[in-house]
Amino acid sequence: MDKTISINDDTRKEIAKVVHSACNYLPAQIIATECNYFVNKYGDAIIDVLSEGINPKETCTRLGLCKESIL
Repeated sequence: MDKTISINDDTRKEIAKVVHSACNYLPAQIIATECNYFVNKYGDAIIDVLSEGINPKETCTRLGLCKESIL
């Protein structure tokens, strides 16, 4: 991707809704809970970085969610 994508509040809400729905299909309640927590905590930041055209591996590192060495 070579340009920034503009994402409005309605789109952000729809993305969060879809991802939360996917979290709730996970097999164990504790996993679903952790997934929803992750989405609540990092969802907006992940959307921001990805909408700037930054690849997922770099996004993970930029947000401090994973170490460069594991990528």
